[in-house]
Amino acid sequence: MVDAIRHRGPDGTGHFVSDERSPDMSVGLGHCRLAIRDLSDAGAQPMSSPTGTTTMVYNGEIYNDDAIEAELHKATGFRRKGHCDAEIVPEGFAVWGLDLFERLNGMFAIAVWDATHQRLILARDHVGIKPLFYSDDGVTVRFASEVKGLLADPGQSRAVDGAQLHSYLAQGYPDPNASLLSGVRQVPPGTAVVFDRDGSSTHRWWAPSRGGRIRDMSEALDRFADLWPRVLSEHLVSDVPITVLQSGGIDSSLISAGLARSARPTMITARFASKDHDESGMAEAVAASLGSAHHIVDADAQAGADDIFRNIAWQVDGQLADSSAYAFLQVARAARSRSTVALTGDGADEFFGGYPTLTATRVADRLKPLAPKSLAQSFGRFCLSRAARHTGRRAVLEDVGRFAMGLPAACPHAQWRRLLMERDSATLYGPSLRDHMDTDPLSGYAAAYSGAKGSSADKALLADQTHYLPGDLLAKSDLMSMAQGLEIRVPFLDRRMLALAGELDVALLQRLGQPGKRVLRCAGETLGLPRQILAGRKRGFNVPAAQLLRTALRPLAERYLVAQGEALSDHFDAGGVRVFWQDHLAGRRNNAYALWALLVFAVWYQDHLNARPSLARNDSRTGVSPEIQAKSHHAG
Repeated sequence: MVDAIRHRGPDGTGHFVSDERSPDMSVGLGHCRLAIRDLSDAGAQPMSSPTGTTTMVYNGEIYNDDAIEAELHKATGFRRKGHCDAEIVPEGFAVWGLDLFERLNGMFAIAVWDATHQRLILARDHVGIKPLFYSDDGVTVRFASEVKGLLADPGQSRAVDGAQLHSYLAQGYPDPNASLLSGVRQVPPGTAVVFDRDGSSTHRWWAPSRGGRIRDMSEALDRFADLWPRVLSEHLVSDVPITVLQSGGIDSSLISAGLARSARPTMITARFASKDHDESGMAEAVAASLGSAHHIVDADAQAGADDIFRNIAWQVDGQLADSSAYAFLQVARAARSRSTVALTGDGADEFFGGYPTLTATRVADRLKPLAPKSLAQSFGRFCLSRAARHTGRRAVLEDVGRFAMGLPAACPHAQWRRLLMERDSATLYGPSLRDHMDTDPLSGYAAAYSGAKGSSADKALLADQTHYLPGDLLAKSDLMSMAQGLEIRVPFLDRRMLALAGELDVALLQRLGQPGKRVLRCAGETLGLPRQILAGRKRGFNVPAAQLLRTALRPLAERYLVAQGEALSDHFDAGGVRVFWQDHLAGRRNNAYALWALLVFAVWYQDHLNARPSLARNDSRTGVSPEIQAKSHHAG
């Protein structure tokens, strides 16, 4: 299991096996290390508390470890042997138990074996920055940072979950507490799952909230100006070099500007051949204004597209259809050649109101009662058909069409991001999926929206924070970076930043007709960022997927979706897929989003799930990752 994900930690491995003669439970813990803090053996895992009662493996970074060590020293006299942040976890759990996780400010996937109480605890950070998958068949509990770690155990079921495949095709990822495999789940963000002789239980210690107490921009900017330098300073803690992944947007620019006075890490930027997608010129303006070293990576080069896509399908275990992974993998590779850690602006859109869909949600509140469903959807289909030949970043007609199509839905916010449209399911779905056609594949997203409190804008923000962010964006960043042995840090997702964001009234985040993230743009102005960055609208980190599928990726698509289409017959209708592909190829429809999802799944399903790969295929580098196989002599 450790070998299957050794790319996450190329700097060392370690194992712990409990006394298998125990009448209750035997446990094995494995770890592969990405050495970032304390490069000596003092940072090696698994780690145990001084008394040996708790042993853990851990992936991530804790930024308040010094404060926690001070508390532990006062309580028990504990001192670290070195200066690795991981050392405080086993002793912290021995002292505080499950309350430890609420005290941690950072990103983490942690497994703790509590020998005293014969229990295994799996815990994941507050917003799900680090992934943590597990399965429990009643006899064996397995966990891993990636699904491929579980599949390395021959006892792990490989059955595809039809309901989650249905959701994946619509939203580009399974629900953030699930996976594409039956019985394989994810530990929810801000949650610990406890396994003992009586079964399992969950304990949630954190969830995002929206209060909107702060309505004055000057107060918001004062709070940001006080907090941001401290957050950035703590995210620089490292014994290895750090870079910044710099786009042409406000988020990464605030990171670079905030670091300019105290540190000047190298900036890495993606360049796209299509000017409609390229932001490298704006990133160069930021670098020039700050005097920072800047490296540009051609992120949509067509040479080697086949290998890039196949590597992505393997790394995401067939269950992430975010086409920007194509560019992110190449940017991460370039960053890894210069550093082991990179800072990104991930999370700012979800917490500080950057997405146009937030504005659309507020507009839809007013228009929905005036738009009959049949009229809205007919108009939407007309606009989408007219936008089919557009190959740029986003056609205006496509935006209008998607808005109209989603307007009648109970949760339009979810529908606007939909990949596979409802009308296409009937022709594409095979036996395992037909039973799910009458269920809403976006029900998880809709539930996150309807279960939230506040205005429609508050609900949209909270749904993005709890569903889309861990399910798509953070999964992409982790998997593509750790495939290269690169740790991504996300200052905007520091718990103190999220507390501030939750206090900001929606009017401080967005105004109708204006670019989003008002607070961040005003903060950027005080830091002297170039005007084109401050005034620029949200563009996103996108690749020209429609064009790639018709050109560099065409041979791959025709092989897996057409020539070998019968291999997918349990899940898809081969004839329907062929027509769907031909319509896109001929320019009659733009099916790029759904085809990307189909192709990611097809490559993984045929090359890896049904034909077990040799571990030698997985030869790229990456970071710290926990593994476990816990076997009980009693069911449950």
